[in-house]
Amino acid sequence: MRFLRFFLLTILAGIRASALPITVDPPGAVFTGTWNVEWSTAGDFESWTTSQVTGATVSGGVFSGSTSGTDPRVQRSNFSGGPDLDLGFNDFIELRMQVPASFAGDIQIYYGTTATTGFSAARVITIPNATIPKDGAFHVYRIDVGPEPWWRATLRDLRVDPGSVSGVAFAIDSLRVGDLPGDAYLPNTTDQPVTAYELSSKHFRFIWNVNRATNSGINATIARGCLRNAEEAWQTFVKLLGYREPAESTDLGQRDGNKYKVNFLCVYDGYWMGGSPTSFGYLNIDPSGLQVDPPTWVTPHELMHVFQMHNTSGHVPGEWWETHANYGRERWLYHYANLFPSTSNLDAQAVRDAHLMMSSGRNYYLTWLPFLYVDENPDALPDLYDGMVAKVWQETQTGEFSMMTLDRLTPTTSLKDIVGYYARRGATFDYAQQATITATLNTQDPTRNARHIFTDLVQRGDDPAWWRVPMQKAPAQGAYAIHQLVPAGSGAGRVVTVNLRGLADTARGADWRASFIAVSDTGVERYTPLWSAGSSSITLAANENTLYLSVAGTPDVFHYGGHDEALYPFRSNPSRARFHYEVQVTGATPRERTNGATTGLVQHANGGGWKASTATVDATAFLGPNARVLGSAQVRNTARVEDFAVVQDTAQMLNSAVVSGHVWVRGSAIVRDFGRVRDWAIVDGGTISGNGRVLEHATVNGNVTDSAVAKGSAISYGGTLSGNAVVDGDYSFNKSLSNGVTFGHLPYVGIPDAFTRATPAWLYAAYDFATAHDSRVLDANGVTDGYAIGSPSWIAADAKRSGFLTFNGADQFAALDRSIADTRAFTFAAWVKPLGGAANQAVLWLGATTARRLSFTPDDGTGHAKFSIANGGADQTLTGASALPTGVWSHVAITLDGTTGTLYVNGTAAATAAISIAPDQLLAANTTTAAQHNYLARAEGSVMPMFRGALDDVQFFSRALAATD
Repeated sequence: MRFLRFFLLTILAGIRASALPITVDPPGAVFTGTWNVEWSTAGDFESWTTSQVTGATVSGGVFSGSTSGTDPRVQRSNFSGGPDLDLGFNDFIELRMQVPASFAGDIQIYYGTTATTGFSAARVITIPNATIPKDGAFHVYRIDVGPEPWWRATLRDLRVDPGSVSGVAFAIDSLRVGDLPGDAYLPNTTDQPVTAYELSSKHFRFIWNVNRATNSGINATIARGCLRNAEEAWQTFVKLLGYREPAESTDLGQRDGNKYKVNFLCVYDGYWMGGSPTSFGYLNIDPSGLQVDPPTWVTPHELMHVFQMHNTSGHVPGEWWETHANYGRERWLYHYANLFPSTSNLDAQAVRDAHLMMSSGRNYYLTWLPFLYVDENPDALPDLYDGMVAKVWQETQTGEFSMMTLDRLTPTTSLKDIVGYYARRGATFDYAQQATITATLNTQDPTRNARHIFTDLVQRGDDPAWWRVPMQKAPAQGAYAIHQLVPAGSGAGRVVTVNLRGLADTARGADWRASFIAVSDTGVERYTPLWSAGSSSITLAANENTLYLSVAGTPDVFHYGGHDEALYPFRSNPSRARFHYEVQVTGATPRERTNGATTGLVQHANGGGWKASTATVDATAFLGPNARVLGSAQVRNTARVEDFAVVQDTAQMLNSAVVSGHVWVRGSAIVRDFGRVRDWAIVDGGTISGNGRVLEHATVNGNVTDSAVAKGSAISYGGTLSGNAVVDGDYSFNKSLSNGVTFGHLPYVGIPDAFTRATPAWLYAAYDFATAHDSRVLDANGVTDGYAIGSPSWIAADAKRSGFLTFNGADQFAALDRSIADTRAFTFAAWVKPLGGAANQAVLWLGATTARRLSFTPDDGTGHAKFSIANGGADQTLTGASALPTGVWSHVAITLDGTTGTLYVNGTAAATAAISIAPDQLLAANTTTAAQHNYLARAEGSVMPMFRGALDDVQFFSRALAATD
């Protein structure tokens, strides 16, 4: 029975009337409050008519006849006094009918209501032949029509089609519409006493008061519409999704054996659910959320909260409640899509956060797509079905994270694979309601959504055969990234191969699931089997010219992680760890998005870029060949728009500001002074000034100044970031900050002060090597991590220092983030212990080429420690009086302020000289294929030997520190 129940629920998800649950010869229960059709007088057809029926007769309360065509009908149209369907009552049809034992067709019941009159193929209930007993006797067919989307208003048309074959004798004894005993629940007056301002339906009491009646116009008509909408949400949750009815809760409510209605209040302000261990749960929605037709989306969301109270085991994380309530609303939207303009409640924010854990503090309403995958089961996995999400809510155990509950409940398919299958649907949202979801996203800034759906891979500078997921877009547990690949050539038989290499993190149990997604020219998706490491290939058909790669983070254990950054830090909590990887691709090229055609644009002389005729670009401003200035935007003075960057609308770039990469500067935003916007960042408003930076996939609509940085996937909606404030990761708020690194968002609160981790003034990144890591060098404060290449050794302690890295001088080094070199003023500080070997070893190297770089060596071969910087011309150097001693820890610091550089050794100035070159002049192009060589313990190529020795407490500041610092 359990299998059958869920089989029926799964069919119901397709929203086809023919899949309604049917009980044959139901035992015991008799309808209550029924509306009956019984022919009690011989010869009286009681206004019923026939078509393609011969020998129609009424005798002994039975209507009988024989079909005489392929479309026989017994029907009654436009009758009065039909049952009221709006309030949840009358949601069963019971037909007692006889057909021959040899009956080969289906029996169909058509209906129409005062809202949708007449007969239509859209409103047909089918009793399939397989359900019909083959004994030629009378049988009762009881059909649950509650989930029928059009079963509303008042019934006024009914028709029975007794098969589709001529010459079949049949008889109809009765046709009833009504309810089962006990389905009409009792009023819950314990919490809300009876009032003059109320109306009841089958499962709800709608309650308002004199204030709402007088000042908001709430009346019985509105109450009726609200009850109808609530009853339809009830049908979705109970009969389609398998949730336990609140009235039947074994966890909450009175224990007297009765079922009680949910109180639906319009008394207090706001939208919320309430309840307690002595309550049945209720919802309150004020008049602003009670649109009746089309119905408000608030009702199904708040009602799902009531269901959650009665379906949770008590151990489902509170962080899931809002996104799960939105999921309930989404399924309600799908089911009743034909009754009102359909859309999805998927928000673009969910798309851009697909690489974050579910659910992070900033998308706690939005990440319901995994629930949709699990219930819809589009890959037909053997242990998923529509109702599995409800089961997870009901069966999560003490101390068990609900993702691991899902893993426990699906013994045939691992959670890792479920996540991998789910991830590949993120390329095109290939679900039953794909058109609805994509149409909704296309109304929410579709060009922006596209850049968040797909993540550009970045070619490794030290090994161009490999492409990495950007640090900030590497997926967390259960999350994913989608990369577009451009196949080489055309036609059938093209083979694309990807070699996936996850970057080890044994402490976290790192693992991955990848798949190809090929999309034909007609929009048909095809998926390859999942794989976790090594190579996999796809052979493309001639019409498969769009190809994606999905990669999901699938660790051995999924950890609970709350929204409170102070308790579950982005930097260190296992729930928020990222799963980094790199790939080799043959037969295709990772796509880098361009700015397309230049039709209608004007070429700018300085740089060869393109502008709209309405835009202003000074002759002294630089506009790179692939850059765009659109609308009435202005690029003035010596500002630069580089690579694929776009400045549009009324945005302004002034002074020596620079935007590069795939940046959008939009709206009325201003970038001035030495402000920089890089990578895939978006600035929608506010001012980026001073030395402020917006990097990676950050979005800003506020101010960034001084040496402050917005980076990662941070969203700054307003306020001012100043000093050396850094917002990163999943930051999302409008707070003004002046120091430290800040992550996260706490729902209903914002960013408490405890979410900011204070840092020394102007410190940008620090690598203290306090703990070992398989594949990365970890930023001690933020997440500007580097990659550990060749497995440098982590040493717990020596006689002087604890926790440091040693490099073998042959194949071990650290690759640092591009942004380390993106500063005008600069301080590098580190403890350095050389261990001998060749002269002129590179401890530090930052730059685009050997001619545009800075470097430091502990011994230049002439017995001197030396810093050198060049920008295509002669070196500018700082040379110490002696080399750093071998086998001894020395503290080294190098400061550059734009005019002067100083080399400090053990706190004493060892050399000072004029240095006019700034590190940000040494940057390569800001594209996915331009190599930026930022390293510890090596240089680009073999121009300097690799470092043999140890490093500790490596720090990078965005200001030239004073000697006292």
